[in-house]
Amino acid sequence: MSHIITRVGAAYRKRQDYRRTLAELNAMSDAEALDLGLNRADFPSIAAHAVYG
Repeated sequence: MSHIITRVGAAYRKRQDYRRTLAELNAMSDAEALDLGLNRADFPSIAAHAVYG
C-alpha cells in the first residue's frame, strides 16, 4: 500500500514540475522565445521532455 502512495506522490510532484516549467516558458516574451528559437506551440512538449525525459 505504501508503494502506491509513494508512486502517487511522485506523479503529483512531477505534474507540479511540469505545470511550473510550462508557466515559466509561457512567461517569456515572444522576442525571448524567438531569440531561443522556440515556438510557443512547442512549449508543452518542451516542458514534458524537461520533466519526464
